[in-house]
Amino acid sequence: MAITKLIGPSNALDVVSHAVTHLMSRGPRALSALGGAAPKASQPVKLFVIGLDNIKDEHFLDSAVNVGWRYLVVNDGPVAVADVKVSPSGAAAFSSLIRGDIAVGLSEAADLASKKYGEYTDKYEPRALDIPALYISALWLHGPRDAFFPFLAGGGISRTVVREDPRFVKNVLLAAETKRHPPRADDVSPPRGRQNQP
Repeated sequence: MAITKLIGPSNALDVVSHAVTHLMSRGPRALSALGGAAPKASQPVKLFVIGLDNIKDEHFLDSAVNVGWRYLVVNDGPVAVADVKVSPSGAAAFSSLIRGDIAVGLSEAADLASKKYGEYTDKYEPRALDIPALYISALWLHGPRDAFFPFLAGGGISRTVVREDPRFVKNVLLAAETKRHPPRADDVSPPRGRQNQP
């Protein structure tokens, strides 16, 4: 298989299971998403984050920082994503649990990536990429030619339709430039034929 199966920190699955069981037992919707079952976690992917200040040119991915691991928590379908960070000693510690669109989007991106790249002869490392300042999250296949499957793309309101985006790097550069220099109202010209009359 061309997409490498990664093995996370040795105690990460125990950490994820304990944290998810505890967190899903709280609140009015508690265990409804799991149907009372014990949480199951997928194969992990490395979690990378990049800040807005590092998005300056097409090589911005070189500045992405590996901040831990991301696990997809599933029951009959995706329930949440659980992030773990790793201490200098190599032990995993729970970082965050996110339910909803991010879990569904990551699941869809992983399925699509597996169908498209699962039989390639080249090797790809699966990564999760978060760009918090731009509300962008993507599955990143790092290999001879990087491939991106964004599932949250701007605004943070709702997830995007999951598909491979060959223009991902250019789209991120454009979004970063727009974030740094938003258009001003007086930069917008009135439509033709609708200019103000004296």
